[in-house]
Amino acid sequence: MSGAPMLALRGLGRAFALGAERLHAVAAVDLDIAAGEFFTLLGPSGCGKTTLLRMIAGLERPDAGHIDIGGRRVFDAGQGIDVAAASRGLGMVFQSYTVWPHMTVFENVAFALSTRPWRSRLRPAEISARVLATLEAVALGGIESRRASDLSGGQKQRLALARALVAEPKLILLDEPMSSLDAKLREHLRRELKALQESLGLTFVFVTHDQGEALAMSHRVAVMRAGRIEQIGTPRQIYRAPANAFVAEFIGNGTVVQDGAGAPVLYRPEDIGFSTTATPGDDWLPCQVLGADYSGSSTDLVVLAPGQGRFLVRIAGDQPLPEGRQGFIRLDPERAIRLR
Repeated sequence: MSGAPMLALRGLGRAFALGAERLHAVAAVDLDIAAGEFFTLLGPSGCGKTTLLRMIAGLERPDAGHIDIGGRRVFDAGQGIDVAAASRGLGMVFQSYTVWPHMTVFENVAFALSTRPWRSRLRPAEISARVLATLEAVALGGIESRRASDLSGGQKQRLALARALVAEPKLILLDEPMSSLDAKLREHLRRELKALQESLGLTFVFVTHDQGEALAMSHRVAVMRAGRIEQIGTPRQIYRAPANAFVAEFIGNGTVVQDGAGAPVLYRPEDIGFSTTATPGDDWLPCQVLGADYSGSSTDLVVLAPGQGRFLVRIAGDQPLPEGRQGFIRLDPERAIRLR
């Protein structure tokens, strides 16, 4: 992931009329994404991440700024450049499967090649070879003659990815492609998707509001709010060194308290010690367990420490709750995350 960026955005903006006002869905975004990078746009609903993705794709026209893909200028508001979506060399996977149920698996993928401009169309034998190779890459080899309507949800999503891959695009855009799948299938597919991206050296721009997906899959993440990028960093950076309180509270869980100097700090649930047998006064604070959410491998406790407030604490899933729901917590200043 070195050299010139695969995707470069400068001053990219999009506003919509809202009565007499202008609502900035995306406001002057600057962004570089390297070739071979899995990059995620993450944020709450309405933050502008999908609008930004659609502008990159050519499905939404920006009001300002420019877009370069693979060193080629595909949009420039000042120079009047606006390359059509079909000519930007992109692949796109949408939230819905967008597969044609009346076609076979093979026909769905081949259609993406048959619609190319006539000067760049491939011969039938070339189309067949490329389609079969792409289906193998997404673990759909051997079922090319099956109708798309007979596939499972996970297979349909892999088929949609195959259609995006077969034309060998420079860049693949994915707009919450797993949001309609059940939790178990989402977990399975995100591992498959990450492995496929790495094995083929593809460049992905992935949109999601799911923090777990972003942390598990990405090389880097851009956290967005109100049309602006609040922070860009690796998953570890945005989790352990958030740029501000919004990023800290949006990424994962935690409790914000004041340190000894009155500055705000964040404690992640896994960074708070918990005991049922500690001695008060030895950095341990007595607390009452107000609630518990068991998830198998861990349990999240909501505890109340008198004079300190409520905290979210994570313990191993097989630990029993204290009798009478009384326990102790310890806040280690070395584990506190300083907020700016």
